[in-house]
Amino acid sequence: GYDQFLNIESWKKSEFLKEKLFFIVIPRAGADEKEFNKLREAGYKFEILKDFELVDVSSSKIREHARLGKPLAGLVHEKVEEYINEKRLYNWNS
Repeated sequence: GYDQFLNIESWKKSEFLKEKLFFIVIPRAGADEKEFNKLREAGYKFEILKDFELVDVSSSKIREHARLGKPLAGLVHEKVEEYINEKRLYNWNS
């Protein structure tokens, strides 16, 4: 997610990731691209996607709803919700 990418330098093996990967970043609504300047200067390679409809929802909120068995309608596409439920991705108690 957007917030996590801003903290990429704290990730495990961040130097390896910097050397090997090109990242695609989807900004949150109202995001300031200037926040990414230090990462670009540090050598991270990424593109910030801009030309699509943003849905401002956090992955943490999706995981929490799924874990509690709450509906994900309005948070993810219905096929994604079906997949999450079928695979019990965030149901840690089972």
